[in-house]
Amino acid sequence: MKQKYVTLTPTAENYLQALLSEQGLTGMGVRIFVENPGTTDAECCMAYCREGEQEPTDKAFQHNGFTLYLDKSSVPYLKDAVLDYSLPGVNEDRTDSETTSREPEEGQLTFSAPNAKPNNPKESAMMDSFMDQYRRGLFKR
Repeated sequence: MKQKYVTLTPTAENYLQALLSEQGLTGMGVRIFVENPGTTDAECCMAYCREGEQEPTDKAFQHNGFTLYLDKSSVPYLKDAVLDYSLPGVNEDRTDSETTSREPEEGQLTFSAPNAKPNNPKESAMMDSFMDQYRRGLFKR
C-alpha cells in the first residue's frame, strides 16, 4: 500500500502552482521539512526549490505543474499532514472548478501536521526539562 504523506487541498495546489509560475523559472518546486521534529518546538517549513537543488535523499512528488520535495528525515513527521490555502471571507462551499485558474491572492496557507510534535507530552515535561538543565549545571548559583 502506498504511504500518504502530505495532502495538498485543491486550493493549496492551485495557489502554489500560480505562485511558482510567477517566479518564471522552469523546474521550480517547493521543499517541505520539519525543524525540531518530535519536540514541542517543531515547525513545518516550506521553501522554493529548483530542480537539482533538492537533497539527494528527498522524496519527490509530482503535482499539477510543480514538484513537491519532502525532506527524508521529516517524512515520518509529515504523515497525515495537510497543506491548505484559504481566502478571507470566501464561502467554503465554493466548488473546485471555481478555484482552478485563479491568480494568487492574499489569503492564508496553513499547514496541519499532527505527527510533527509529540502526541502526548507529559504534564511534567517543563519540570523535567528544568531538572535536566539543573543537573547539567546550566544554572549559576
